[in-house]
Amino acid sequence: MDIQPVALLFQVLVVTAWTKDRLVVGKLYKEPNSASADEPIPDTDYIPMSCYNFSIGDKRMQSFSSPGWSNELYPAKIDCVHIIEAEKGHIVQLDYRQSFNVEQAVDCAYDYLEVRDGYTGYSRLLGKYCGDSPPPVDTSTGRFMWVHFHSDDTIQYKGFHAVYKFLINRHPKRSTAEDCWNVIDGELEGEIESKTVGRKLREYAFNHSIVLDCAWDIRAKTDHRIHLDFTDIEMTSENCQHNMIQIYDGNTSGRRLKNQECSQSRKLVVKSETNRLLVRFFLWPAIANSTFKARFTTYRNAINGKIYNSKV
Repeated sequence: MDIQPVALLFQVLVVTAWTKDRLVVGKLYKEPNSASADEPIPDTDYIPMSCYNFSIGDKRMQSFSSPGWSNELYPAKIDCVHIIEAEKGHIVQLDYRQSFNVEQAVDCAYDYLEVRDGYTGYSRLLGKYCGDSPPPVDTSTGRFMWVHFHSDDTIQYKGFHAVYKFLINRHPKRSTAEDCWNVIDGELEGEIESKTVGRKLREYAFNHSIVLDCAWDIRAKTDHRIHLDFTDIEMTSENCQHNMIQIYDGNTSGRRLKNQECSQSRKLVVKSETNRLLVRFFLWPAIANSTFKARFTTYRNAINGKIYNSKV
């Protein structure tokens, strides 16, 4: 039997499995303008092949597993992110099948599965799990669920297999985070500032006593890095629970938090290690006068004459 037609058919099936994304040499890229202006682009733009079973999983069966599941132990020193996205008007419910076996430690300090209610690593924490007891069923309040699996450099276990389903959202709530996600893709330079947040969104947050949680997601070309220069930071309160700026490098997991500012700041300059910086602006309505302004430039990153592509 000629295997070439079979291989070609497999390639066609893989390519057509995603209408907006394409998988190329271990990287999942969002096609330009594949998301509408009011929808976030998840954290999974770069996916190492070791994370494939976790970060992609089986969309038809609505399941995913730890790397190496069923045949071997999960590998050391991995950080994999999976964004589960339901259709509008639905929520996500996550459950586990068969065994759950992740290195046990106090506060799950070494290896862990982290589940959050939203599409970022700073969304509300639903649970952080390790050990050999299956976690409880987790349910989101909106249509996104952010799941992160981390392992350290010693002692690996079998891992887990997770399944999810979508339920009708009978208690929908508006999230300012979804309404205030600003994607800047492929620009060589530009400015970002808090004043661009719409008046109606600010008024909605104030009238409903909910936080204003905005993000500027700056994405450069794969072989570029980002230089971000804050020319102005004015914080009304010095309490991080009232207002703050957070800067993430690569994705929004806590391990990728690069800077956090909660008070009147010195001049702040940030240089990325990856081709993505995300600036989060968190503000309680009562602290309406907190503002920031920054300018970014992107540059080609060469080490020893070679282009360096960081694995996130």
